[in-house]
Amino acid sequence: MRKSCLTSLVFLLAGSSWGLGQMPETLPPAPAGNLAVAPASAEGPEKTPPSETVPMPRLIPPGGPAPLVVPPHEVPALHVQGPTTISYIQGEADYNLWFFPDRRARNALAASSLSNLSSVQESGIGDLPFSRRELSGAAFGLSAWEAELNPWVPGGIIPVMGFEAKLFFTQQRSLSTVAERTPALFRPFFDLNDNIQSAVLVAAPGVAAGSLQATAKGSLWGAEANLRRNVYFETPGTLCSVEVLGGLRYVRLDSSIDFNRNSLFSTTIPDTSDFAFLRGSRLIEQEAFLTHNSFYGAQVGAAGHLYINGATVTGTVKVALGSTTEDINITGNQQQVRPDGTVTNRPGALLALPSNIGRHSQSRFTFIPEAGVDVAFPVCDWLTLSLGFKALHWNRLVLAGDQIDRAIDITQIPNFPVPPGTVATGLNRPAVFFNQTDLWLLATNVGVELRW
Repeated sequence: MRKSCLTSLVFLLAGSSWGLGQMPETLPPAPAGNLAVAPASAEGPEKTPPSETVPMPRLIPPGGPAPLVVPPHEVPALHVQGPTTISYIQGEADYNLWFFPDRRARNALAASSLSNLSSVQESGIGDLPFSRRELSGAAFGLSAWEAELNPWVPGGIIPVMGFEAKLFFTQQRSLSTVAERTPALFRPFFDLNDNIQSAVLVAAPGVAAGSLQATAKGSLWGAEANLRRNVYFETPGTLCSVEVLGGLRYVRLDSSIDFNRNSLFSTTIPDTSDFAFLRGSRLIEQEAFLTHNSFYGAQVGAAGHLYINGATVTGTVKVALGSTTEDINITGNQQQVRPDGTVTNRPGALLALPSNIGRHSQSRFTFIPEAGVDVAFPVCDWLTLSLGFKALHWNRLVLAGDQIDRAIDITQIPNFPVPPGTVATGLNRPAVFFNQTDLWLLATNVGVELRW
């Protein structure tokens, strides 16, 4: 009996050793803890809710640390997204400081001596009130864009396609000069009848007391509408991009210059004087030269953007080709008030006479190129500040001061002491010649952009 028990114990130990030898060497002992095993069912093993924590077995490589094993329900899903586009509207507002080139009047307007008519001093108002001066102005823009999200450019988006509308204008500048309380004052011109320099008397000692006022005005404004499309940018690592644009442009420049003369002739003018027929009379004259230039044209251009250290540097070149309608309007009249109070009105004054009074118009093919550089600094997702410079050129336009013709047939001048026997020249002077000029404009701008 004792021998049988010993034999049974030997076989039990041998069987246990053989069973343990068949298990994988990497399988650790079952961990103590809260490992819950759900009973099997006919429908299959129960799924563990994601909210429950189930410790997972770890595989321990020989001689190394145990790797972290993540339960299948805790592995995050990976999603790969393509380029994302957004739409937005952008508003712009800029303060502009325009610089106009130095332009001097072509025509002498007043003189203080009859002996100096061939080289008289200019009145100082120039052809345009912009001359040698800077003008403040403003520009406003509104645009709608389709853009792509791009983390390599300032602001995080890069425009792909859009439509923009812009408006700019300058302040109206007015300059005046008044010659009064002057013992002698004359308005010079060239006498075609006698081929000599001559003048109309405004004031002279013993003859008349008078004054002359000249005023010049000018203004500039314009608008444009463009379609823009991005044609190049590299990604990832965007450093630059290129856009092309096309649209319509309108620009208008108005200028005017007018003269007002007031002369009261003495009641003691001797009978031998050439002005004896004006004894005691007052002459009041008004004459004005106004020009309007309206450009209508199509526009093409390109813009390049360079993204540097959180700022965007933009260079833009545009060329507008079209037609400029040039209008010249000349008016003039003289009023004579006699000593007895009777009033006589006559057409014309001095520079505006029947031969050139009226409205005159023509159209010319012109072009307006423009180039500029801007630097934009994003402040936040919806606000950007900018600083820039641009230059604009306009060829073939008319300015008021250039339309004054000083060659005059004296038989047209009202109340001028025409020598007896003087015959009209038949040249219809002064005339309207549509004297053309080019205009260069420079501007600096400080602006703000709002995006929503």
